[in-house]
Amino acid sequence: MSNSANLKSRSKPFVLGLILGFSVTSVGGVYAALPMLNQGFPIIERVVAKIDSTKQQLNLSASQQLAWQRAADASQRLAQTTKTDLSQLRTDGQRLLTKPVVSSAELRQFFSQLDSKRDASIAERRVIREQWLAVYEQLTPEQQRQLRTTIKSEVGQLERLQQRFGNDKS
Repeated sequence: MSNSANLKSRSKPFVLGLILGFSVTSVGGVYAALPMLNQGFPIIERVVAKIDSTKQQLNLSASQQLAWQRAADASQRLAQTTKTDLSQLRTDGQRLLTKPVVSSAELRQFFSQLDSKRDASIAERRVIREQWLAVYEQLTPEQQRQLRTTIKSEVGQLERLQQRFGNDKS
């Protein structure tokens, strides 16, 4: 096998893990991070609904269903934890900004707390990504294809929306 072919075969699981990790676990993080989304944002809700719809179309076996549910539950817990952490950090940051004088020690403590939360979230996302990859490995080739097609479509739609609204300079 050539180096190029070997790299492609090794990078496919990584890329898929990245996409699965992003599409499933990051939805909750993005949803929690932006105040506008906390009020209900139809795009994110549509992506989550599309993933649920795809799950139904995959006709998962009992073991696949169990693995999927475990990964989905872990993703949901992380999303809720992220939302709670961001809310607390936002409150702490606002409290610091309203003080007439803020010491550098207080700022260091705040940013240290921020870094700790981020590092813990990254570690948890890696664990969850592995759970989703385990789910993917249990799928038949046709189920894998169907899931990849759905994720590709959803990521493409999110990119188009980002371009549309990200390039709007009005």
